[in-house]
Amino acid sequence: MQPSPAMQALIEQIYHTFRRYRVPQKFVVCCEYCLSQQEQKALRSTSLRAIPYSLINAWNSSPGPDPQNSDEVRYFLPRLLEFVAQGHFDNIHVVFSLRRINLANKENWRADERAILGNDSNLLIVFYVQIMPDDFVMQLHRF
Repeated sequence: MQPSPAMQALIEQIYHTFRRYRVPQKFVVCCEYCLSQQEQKALRSTSLRAIPYSLINAWNSSPGPDPQNSDEVRYFLPRLLEFVAQGHFDNIHVVFSLRRINLANKENWRADERAILGNDSNLLIVFYVQIMPDDFVMQLHRF
Protein backbone atom coordinates (compact mmCIF):
# COMPACT_ATOMS: atom_id res chain seq x y z
CA MET A 1 0.00 0.00 0.00
CA GLN A 2 1.26 3.46 -0.86
CA PRO A 3 1.39 5.75 2.20
CA SER A 4 -0.61 8.96 2.05
CA PRO A 5 1.30 12.22 1.56
CA ALA A 6 0.79 13.00 5.27
CA MET A 7 2.17 9.59 6.26
CA GLN A 8 5.13 10.01 3.90
CA ALA A 9 5.85 13.38 5.55
CA LEU A 10 5.82 11.66 8.97
CA ILE A 11 8.23 9.01 7.72
CA GLU A 12 10.55 11.72 6.37
CA GLN A 13 10.43 13.47 9.76
CA ILE A 14 11.44 10.19 11.43
CA TYR A 15 14.32 9.71 8.97
CA HIS A 16 15.44 13.27 9.69
CA THR A 17 15.25 12.87 13.48
CA PHE A 18 17.25 9.62 13.50
CA ARG A 19 19.71 10.55 10.73
CA ARG A 20 22.79 10.73 13.01
CA TYR A 21 22.97 6.98 13.62
CA ARG A 22 25.25 4.74 11.58
CA VAL A 23 24.96 1.09 10.70
CA PRO A 24 26.18 -1.06 13.60
CA GLN A 25 29.41 -2.96 13.12
CA LYS A 26 28.10 -5.67 15.44
CA PHE A 27 24.45 -6.62 15.75
CA VAL A 28 22.75 -7.63 18.99
CA VAL A 29 20.88 -10.70 17.81
CA CYS A 30 19.66 -13.97 19.26
CA CYS A 31 22.15 -16.07 17.27
CA GLU A 32 23.60 -16.25 13.80
CA TYR A 33 20.92 -18.75 12.81
CA CYS A 34 18.34 -16.00 13.35
CA LEU A 35 20.38 -13.38 11.47
CA SER A 36 23.10 -15.00 9.41
CA GLN A 37 26.55 -13.52 8.83
CA GLN A 38 25.53 -13.05 5.19
CA GLU A 39 22.42 -11.08 6.22
CA GLN A 40 24.48 -9.02 8.67
CA LYS A 41 26.98 -8.22 5.91
CA ALA A 42 24.12 -7.22 3.59
CA LEU A 43 22.67 -4.93 6.29
CA ARG A 44 26.07 -3.26 6.74
CA SER A 45 26.67 -2.77 3.02
CA THR A 46 23.20 -1.52 2.02
CA SER A 47 22.12 2.07 2.56
CA LEU A 48 19.27 2.37 5.06
CA ARG A 49 16.62 3.43 2.54
CA ALA A 50 17.62 0.58 0.20
CA ILE A 51 17.36 -2.23 2.77
CA PRO A 52 14.71 -4.65 1.51
CA TYR A 53 11.82 -5.79 3.66
CA SER A 54 13.23 -9.33 3.95
CA LEU A 55 16.43 -8.04 5.60
CA ILE A 56 14.77 -5.60 8.00
CA ASN A 57 12.29 -8.32 8.94
CA ALA A 58 15.13 -10.81 9.56
CA TRP A 59 16.89 -8.26 11.80
CA ASN A 60 13.69 -7.36 13.62
CA SER A 61 12.77 -11.02 14.19
CA SER A 62 16.08 -11.86 15.86
CA PRO A 63 16.45 -9.66 18.95
CA GLY A 64 19.23 -10.61 21.32
CA PRO A 65 19.16 -10.29 25.10
CA ASP A 66 17.41 -7.28 26.62
CA PRO A 67 17.89 -4.42 26.68
CA GLN A 68 18.35 -3.88 22.97
CA ASN A 69 21.20 -1.77 21.64
CA SER A 70 19.61 1.68 21.46
CA ASP A 71 21.84 2.94 18.64
CA GLU A 72 21.09 -0.15 16.58
CA VAL A 73 17.34 0.28 17.10
CA ARG A 74 17.52 3.99 16.31
CA TYR A 75 19.46 3.31 13.11
CA PHE A 76 16.85 0.86 11.76
CA LEU A 77 13.76 2.59 13.20
CA PRO A 78 12.94 4.83 10.19
CA ARG A 79 13.13 1.95 7.70
CA LEU A 80 11.15 -0.36 9.96
CA LEU A 81 8.38 2.22 10.40
CA GLU A 82 8.40 2.92 6.67
CA PHE A 83 7.68 -0.76 5.97
CA VAL A 84 4.94 -0.75 8.62
CA ALA A 85 3.38 2.31 6.95
CA GLN A 86 3.53 0.61 3.55
CA GLY A 87 1.58 -2.34 4.91
CA HIS A 88 4.33 -4.95 4.68
CA PHE A 89 3.34 -6.28 8.10
CA ASP A 90 -0.23 -7.47 8.55
CA ASN A 91 -2.11 -5.96 11.49
CA ILE A 92 -1.20 -8.61 14.05
CA HIS A 93 2.46 -8.43 13.07
CA VAL A 94 2.54 -4.64 13.42
CA VAL A 95 2.54 -5.09 17.20
CA PHE A 96 5.33 -7.66 17.03
CA SER A 97 7.31 -5.54 14.57
CA LEU A 98 7.39 -2.68 17.07
CA ARG A 99 8.34 -4.89 20.04
CA ARG A 100 12.09 -4.48 19.52
CA ILE A 101 11.72 -0.71 19.70
CA ASN A 102 9.89 -1.10 22.99
CA LEU A 103 12.68 -3.30 24.40
CA ALA A 104 15.36 -0.65 23.77
CA ASN A 105 16.52 1.40 26.74
CA LYS A 106 15.41 4.94 25.94
CA GLU A 107 17.13 6.73 28.85
CA ASN A 108 19.88 8.07 26.59
CA TRP A 109 17.58 9.01 23.73
CA ARG A 110 17.43 12.67 22.79
CA ALA A 111 14.29 14.62 23.66
CA ASP A 112 13.19 14.84 20.01
CA GLU A 113 13.60 11.06 19.62
CA ARG A 114 11.61 10.30 22.75
CA ALA A 115 8.95 12.78 21.68
CA ILE A 116 8.33 10.83 18.46
CA LEU A 117 7.74 7.59 20.35
CA GLY A 118 6.20 8.96 23.55
CA ASN A 119 2.71 7.97 24.67
CA ASP A 120 1.40 11.45 23.94
CA SER A 121 3.20 11.80 20.62
CA ASN A 122 0.90 13.30 18.02
CA LEU A 123 3.22 11.91 15.38
CA LEU A 124 2.85 8.36 16.64
CA ILE A 125 -0.92 8.71 17.12
CA VAL A 126 -1.33 9.82 13.51
CA PHE A 127 0.96 6.98 12.45
CA TYR A 128 -1.13 4.34 14.24
CA VAL A 129 -4.44 5.78 13.05
CA GLN A 130 -3.26 5.68 9.44
CA ILE A 131 -1.99 2.09 9.52
CA MET A 132 -4.66 0.43 11.63
CA PRO A 133 -8.03 -0.61 10.22
CA ASP A 134 -10.91 1.74 11.02
CA ASP A 135 -12.72 -0.75 13.26
CA PHE A 136 -9.58 -1.20 15.38
CA VAL A 137 -9.15 2.57 15.72
CA MET A 138 -12.80 2.86 16.80
CA GLN A 139 -12.21 0.18 19.45
CA LEU A 140 -9.19 2.09 20.77
CA HIS A 141 -11.21 5.30 20.82
CA ARG A 142 -13.70 3.71 23.24
CA PHE A 143 -11.03 3.42 25.95
